[in-house]
Amino acid sequence: MERENLSKILLKFLNGNLSQMEFKILKSFLIREIKKLSHYYKLNDTLNEEDLAHDFLLHIAEKAYYFEELIKTNRFSVAYLKKALKNFLTDMYRRKIEEKSIEEILEREKEKSFLERILSNPSKVIQYIELKEFIDKFNEKMKEEDIKILCYLYDKKTYKCFWKEKTEAAIYKHVSRNRNNVLKKLKEIVEELKTDEETFKEFIKKYLSEKCKNLCSIYCKEN
Repeated sequence: MERENLSKILLKFLNGNLSQMEFKILKSFLIREIKKLSHYYKLNDTLNEEDLAHDFLLHIAEKAYYFEELIKTNRFSVAYLKKALKNFLTDMYRRKIEEKSIEEILEREKEKSFLERILSNPSKVIQYIELKEFIDKFNEKMKEEDIKILCYLYDKKTYKCFWKEKTEAAIYKHVSRNRNNVLKKLKEIVEELKTDEETFKEFIKKYLSEKCKNLCSIYCKEN
């Protein structure tokens, strides 16, 4: 894609007035670039190309002012966007490897009986109590729209149906505009309760994922 065309499309995306066709062009460009790097990052095994394109666009939306300045001062280039994408992929790949290691540990824990887990780690009892406290506080502080945004960040492809009336580009804009406030509220709960990392992961895995599925049954029904 030529620099001039890419600059125009990207600027319209940042300003929230991108057409559905232009959005598909932008997303297709990113997916093609991601595929070129798929062998290096072993994407087929760890990361989904379309989800990565979604994440990168949210990343750009968060830095809207910076990218707008680059374009308006004629310092933006296709090569620059490719480099930004490569740096983003490197960071995402590193995180995914770390998550995979954590999942393997949790999988080994699952193989033990409940009694074995408690006997080998009595602090689990405390964690279950803390998890219940976190869930109660989460339900008290978070509005339904906040939870929908968290679900979308958790799994974009599955939960974009929460906003059927919006185009895909409009969903990006809505999420990028509200995500920082939602994540701030979540962080405040964590800090208030002094929630540790393990309890928070259990919350995501056991409660939030189920909450998202319940909302999906309400908002994502086929007409």
